[in-house]
Amino acid sequence: MNRPMRICLVSREIAPFWGAGIGVYVGEMARAYAAAGHDVHVITAPHASIDNPQHKSALGGATLHVADAARLGNDPASKAIAISRYSFQAHALACHRVLKDLHAQEPFDYIEFPEYWADGYFALTDRHTTGAFDGAVMGVRLHTPTELARSLNGEDAIDVPTALLERMELESMRMADVLVSPCQALLQHARTMLSEAGERPPPGEVVPYPFDVDGTRKLMAGSPGELPAGEGPLVVYFGRLERRKGVDLLAQAANELLDRGVPMRLVMVGGDTKSGRFGRSMSNDLASRFGERLGREILVEGPRERAALGGLIRKADVVCLPSRWENFPNALLESMSLGSCCVVGDAGGMAEIIEDGVHGVTFAADNADALTEKLSTVLTDAEARKRYASAAVERIRELCAPGAVVARMERLVKAHAPTRPSVVSMASRSVSGPPRVSVIVPFYNLAETLPETMESLRAQTFDDFEVVVVDDGSTQPARRRMVDDLERELDGDRWRGVRKANGGLGSARNAGIEAARAELILPLDADDILEPTYIETLVRAMDRDPSLAAVSAFARYFETTPDQVVGCWMPLGFDRDLLCCENWAANATALMRKEVILECGGYDEQLTAYEDWDLYCGMARRGYRCMIVPECLFCYRLRPSSMLRTEGVQRRMALRAYMLQRHPSLARRPERALCIEITKSEGYQLDQRVQE
Repeated sequence: MNRPMRICLVSREIAPFWGAGIGVYVGEMARAYAAAGHDVHVITAPHASIDNPQHKSALGGATLHVADAARLGNDPASKAIAISRYSFQAHALACHRVLKDLHAQEPFDYIEFPEYWADGYFALTDRHTTGAFDGAVMGVRLHTPTELARSLNGEDAIDVPTALLERMELESMRMADVLVSPCQALLQHARTMLSEAGERPPPGEVVPYPFDVDGTRKLMAGSPGELPAGEGPLVVYFGRLERRKGVDLLAQAANELLDRGVPMRLVMVGGDTKSGRFGRSMSNDLASRFGERLGREILVEGPRERAALGGLIRKADVVCLPSRWENFPNALLESMSLGSCCVVGDAGGMAEIIEDGVHGVTFAADNADALTEKLSTVLTDAEARKRYASAAVERIRELCAPGAVVARMERLVKAHAPTRPSVVSMASRSVSGPPRVSVIVPFYNLAETLPETMESLRAQTFDDFEVVVVDDGSTQPARRRMVDDLERELDGDRWRGVRKANGGLGSARNAGIEAARAELILPLDADDILEPTYIETLVRAMDRDPSLAAVSAFARYFETTPDQVVGCWMPLGFDRDLLCCENWAANATALMRKEVILECGGYDEQLTAYEDWDLYCGMARRGYRCMIVPECLFCYRLRPSSMLRTEGVQRRMALRAYMLQRHPSLARRPERALCIEITKSEGYQLDQRVQE
């Protein structure tokens, strides 16, 4: 690069505050960028030791920013975020807020998010719908998507929050300017995930993680601690005790070798997980496999401090990382940096780090017999172990040299930098011809709230719209006269009334759509309120992406006044499997293309609730896309007598059954939709990290 870049890395995980694999990468990358002279910022979660000066200094001059959803401010939108339903969504929104403020102060050249946890989802959505962060390259660094991790762990059950998280991760990858992967295998997997979901993958590039070999050797210079009895070669595994890490394969291989009389000792170090058979403790699962050998030739223990772990790795004759599939594991980089002979599975990125028989040994992944034979060979060949150990150190020095990684990222940013910010201009109100937007306001005996709804329309910053008020057979004379009063009071060309016999909400909306002159339709219930920029923001989003069939925004709930927030809802657009179970598509006041509504047959007039959910199912089934602007621009009034709270709650089962009959081919993966429904009906919670 000709000049220093302004860079922002967004990640809830960062070492030394949070030392998991992603956290180690972020810490290493921040130091590498700073050492190359770039202006580096890191947005992370409010960790317990976030104010520790020693930890901050370990970032090499990078500036640390904390995204805390509970401390964003007292405005209604901030309050709505703070009480949002799921913590991972609240954190991603907090990251978006902090990033937007920093970018406004001085624009970033490069912004990077991990796909895991979807920390960048709302920022990327904001870019796509409103043009925020234009001028910056927004990259998503691949680690291991939740869906892949769950599959490798044999987790078939899936609940609603996990399905939401997986959707956000997938969409983050889709919306990125570039996917950056440390290995070709993960990049190809991400492309396959997107293609199977009917999405076009963005450009992708392979750039390894940076890794400080000498710094790691200094940090991990402790005592090996307790070792098993015996004189055989020492095999060490460290990392989570997890199925996808292949620990059960290693247990089977170790038992087989000891049964054959091959001398060896085994130490397995790591935190327990519930990835044993059908959600059991993996630590207990291993203990049952080893039987009387546990505590004698074999030790299984919890995590160790990094220095002590380093001593154990140095003492090992072989470090075995038998993952069924792996990305670019920090455990392997550490082991090779410390001069270990490593035996690893050949699925994923580890086979791109180790050339079999040169830098270490690979075996056919997910094959305990193959692991047994490779371990048997290497345990009986001390000279080969020395060759592999020597070659391993130089391999990591060459592959993961921080300066070389930064240089590759500099070239990547330059290659993907936009030529100029994309600006969508808004046409002024048409003097002749139809308006851009028709707002459909169904009305039935709801006089007390309609004036406030109309006032929010008068206050809109976008004025190229008409309002069609549909009186759905109001029975009270005073209510019927309200339409006459509106027509006399307001511009009759833009504010029109339609009267019809009572037929329900779907029927009233259809009547309004039939009378509408615009190509874009915005249904608005007569008790809800729009922020002044609502229509303008949604029209801009439609103009930025002509492929969108619908666009909406976040909703904040209120009972008396919009400033008194009592809840928040953050829909995610069309996920066909999730739509079978819950409406996470959009609020009812979405801006939609009239031609798409008509193609789907309009609102189903038989439904007495969930008309919008049903329409979104029809759109999603036909392959259309919906996006959500990540701003609280829609104010939803909570009324005990609303149709949603009467019909929707009391007759939910019958209404949903009717909808599923109408859309039998909605689910893209029916088995996934069924698993979501099972966990939902059972009240089952999977991972507390993604719960409320």
